[in-house]
Amino acid sequence: MVGFMLFFGASSAVFAQTDIASSTEPTVEQVTKWDVIRQMQKGKLEAGKTYETSFTDEELNGFFDRELSSLNMKWFVEYATVRIHDGTADIMAKVLRPVKGNVAVRGTIEVRDGRAYVHILSAKYGYFPVPASFVERIGNFVMKQKSIFNWLDIGNGRWDVFDLRDGEAIIKVSAPNEE
Repeated sequence: MVGFMLFFGASSAVFAQTDIASSTEPTVEQVTKWDVIRQMQKGKLEAGKTYETSFTDEELNGFFDRELSSLNMKWFVEYATVRIHDGTADIMAKVLRPVKGNVAVRGTIEVRDGRAYVHILSAKYGYFPVPASFVERIGNFVMKQKSIFNWLDIGNGRWDVFDLRDGEAIIKVSAPNEE
C-alpha cells in the first residue's frame, strides 16, 4: 500500500533526457530519473523544461527499497513491490501497523488538465477485500495529505503523460515558463 503511495506520490521517478529550449537550438541534458523525482517532490521543476522518462518494475522496486529505508518507514511497512501491466499497477506490501498483514492494491492513473489522478480499482488486506476508502485514508495519513487527489501534485509543474505499460511506467512533466 505504501509502495502504491510512494510510486504514485513520488511519481509521484538510470538516465532521462531533458530537452531545454534555447534561443538558437535545443540541447539535451543528462539528468537522472531520481533527480527528476526529487525535483517533482519539491515542486521545483525548472521553468520552461520538459522532463520525460520511464521506469521499469525493477527500478521502481529498488526505489521503494531505498525510499522505505531513507524515510524511516520500516515502522509502518516492511517491504513493497510493484508490477505494472495493462494500464494498471499492482502494489503488494507487508504492513506492520495498524495491524500486521499483507496488502495488495490495484490502481491506475489518469492525466487530465495537467493533473494526475489516482484511481484505486481494488484492494485486499490479507485475503479480505477492503474498500478503496480504506486505502485512501491510510494513504492520506502516510502521505500527510488531505486527499488522494493531492498525492501526485508536483508544485510548479504539470503532468503531460503518465502511462502504465507492461513492466514500465512512462512519465512526462513540464514546468511553464515564468512570466
